[in-house]
Amino acid sequence: MSKPMLYALSFLVTAVLLISLDEPARAAIVKIETDQAAIPDEKGDPESLFPGLTEEFWISPGLHDRVSAKTCDESARKTTFALIVGYDMVGEFATSGAENDARLFAGSLMSLGLSSDHVNLLVGADATRARLTRAFSDMVDAVGCQDKVILFYAGMALAPEHLFTKADEHGLARERLQAANETGPFLLLSKEVKDIPEAFPLLSDRDLARAAMVLRNIGVDVTVIVDTMSFGGFDLVRRHNEQDERLFWREEVRLGSAEPEQTGADPATAGEPFSEAHRQRSSLLSLATRPTSAAGEITVILPEDQSLEVTFNDGKTYGVMSYFITSALAGNVNHSAQSLARALQEFKLADHTSKQAGLAVSFRSTDPAQPLLAEARQPASKDIIRILEPAPSRGAFEVEDSSISVRGRVAGFRKPLVVLVGRKQARLTDDGGFEAELDLEPGINEIEVLALTEDLRQHRTVFEVSQAVTERQFFGAGRRYAVLIANQDYPQQSGVSRLVTPLADIAALADILGKNYGFELEMKRSNGDTVPLILTEAGSREVQLTLYELSQIATSEDSVLIYYAGHGIYEKRTGNAYWVLADAIAGVPPTFLSADAITDAITRFEATNVLVISDSCYSGALTRSDGGAPLSAEQEDRWRVLQKLSKGRSRILMSSGGEEPVSDGGGEGHSIFAKALIDGLSGFEETAFSARELFDRFLLPRVAGNGNQEPQYRPVAASGHESGDFVFVRVD
Repeated sequence: MSKPMLYALSFLVTAVLLISLDEPARAAIVKIETDQAAIPDEKGDPESLFPGLTEEFWISPGLHDRVSAKTCDESARKTTFALIVGYDMVGEFATSGAENDARLFAGSLMSLGLSSDHVNLLVGADATRARLTRAFSDMVDAVGCQDKVILFYAGMALAPEHLFTKADEHGLARERLQAANETGPFLLLSKEVKDIPEAFPLLSDRDLARAAMVLRNIGVDVTVIVDTMSFGGFDLVRRHNEQDERLFWREEVRLGSAEPEQTGADPATAGEPFSEAHRQRSSLLSLATRPTSAAGEITVILPEDQSLEVTFNDGKTYGVMSYFITSALAGNVNHSAQSLARALQEFKLADHTSKQAGLAVSFRSTDPAQPLLAEARQPASKDIIRILEPAPSRGAFEVEDSSISVRGRVAGFRKPLVVLVGRKQARLTDDGGFEAELDLEPGINEIEVLALTEDLRQHRTVFEVSQAVTERQFFGAGRRYAVLIANQDYPQQSGVSRLVTPLADIAALADILGKNYGFELEMKRSNGDTVPLILTEAGSREVQLTLYELSQIATSEDSVLIYYAGHGIYEKRTGNAYWVLADAIAGVPPTFLSADAITDAITRFEATNVLVISDSCYSGALTRSDGGAPLSAEQEDRWRVLQKLSKGRSRILMSSGGEEPVSDGGGEGHSIFAKALIDGLSGFEETAFSARELFDRFLLPRVAGNGNQEPQYRPVAASGHESGDFVFVRVD
């Protein structure tokens, strides 16, 4: 938890203010207004007792000119920068562990490959307003569009009420502090030489928000992490949303809890979850630093209440939230806000399980599927962490029991402070060893070992254990849902031509998926009512509501298949692709269901695997990501590979064509694409197979070889896809 990022934010705010005063706005993210209160310079001045209460934080000579002169080179390599502040207060608001958190976070980022030149750490006496301002100014000079910035603070937060109490103690009239209600809450910083002994230097919520706005206006994606021992009610999201109309995705998780507290769009930002504007990089800010590039994204991570501390093997105190975040990033450097939120629910510390479950963490993001880091790499620690039991082997270690004992050592000159085995705290021995007992899941278990050593570096290794199971157990016990959408007889007044095969296509697929693969074709509400998942001649609202309701019912254990047969449209002017549903009007794109809306619907699902199959014209334009890699495994490794694919969080699109019209018919009463899909599901020889195998063996050769269309297979961009694939398993 750091404060360097806070000072940087203030500098950015100043730049924004200067830009808005001096020149017309160009394409920027947030309009930044100056609202300095006129405070007399006299004895009892609130700014003497509370430096930063109202004065602008980020003013720096020439900053405006340097920011406005920036241009965007989209071909440049993306880089991650971090401004990290940690300050342990003494006295009345004493804290411990904040500076340790800042050092831990900085060390962990460098373990992941970030350059030390790009990680600015301000702790203790260095965590002053002046040093933060300079650090932020240097960062503004260094960053470019599409870079990533992490602003991290650990320490004490004060609500305006705390300031009123201190004002009473010093005989300062409360009305002199009314600005605190507008600029607060506040983060505490270290005193400077010029400050009076009684001073409480502050970084306000307003200045922190403005700093992030400045960076976003440059085109930088910003992640703000605040870990405090007293929650001050920070409202960065509201301040950004006043200028940036995009909705904020939100998720609130309790550490060690299996399911999120809340997920979806933030009610504070109003509107229905994820408007189309959510997927468009904003250009709404009035403080443009460059004319052509769009504003960056923002992610905000905060404790929902008081944070929790833990003491490790070095006798020092650390914040649980900060430690879990660094551990999660060490395990997956490609974490997005959405995947990081899920990961935090899986970590457990042996002596803090009950308290830990009470710690709620709030995630807000304008793009929850976007990676938080740019150039990071997984820490390479094979020679540091040595697994002694089970004995090392080339493949997965096979066991009959449902649990396993793990023993190992952390080699090297640095002793381990804490070791997590399978994201649970292990017992440490005096010789640098560790021991743990783990429950196993059926089939392949990929066990991750993370070790934090005395130099505050994270080390990682992974090994596999296989528990013998049946084929059905191998792929989990979750439900499989199929949403089948067919639009064929468009209303005459719509101006959309009718089709021939969609209804026959989904009827055949419903029979095969239900009987042969165990897919459920209806969902059950909590009150016992059932809702059909076969939608014929459905409009945009009905489709979106069905997908939304299913996203609230399907759990992380489940899989979801979405099939669409009907018209599709590609709009060249905007580059957008659409499904044309029953309530569409020909030639009026706002009446179509956009690819952005489909992606947002997929993003909401907690289900591990989601497969979208689109049999429509221009369906390949629904996603812009790269194609996935084919399954490459020897036959004897087949089950192992398939299970790993099924456990990865996947969001896959299979489409009947690219950016071209496709055939309606030509497949013996079905479309060419639907016929190939039906034959593949009916005739696949293996009991289990991946969507990619189905595509490669049946869809691609049969469709491309019999028509002027080329089917596509690829992950859905910006939807939460991480790895893996959809796996079909026969039940008949």
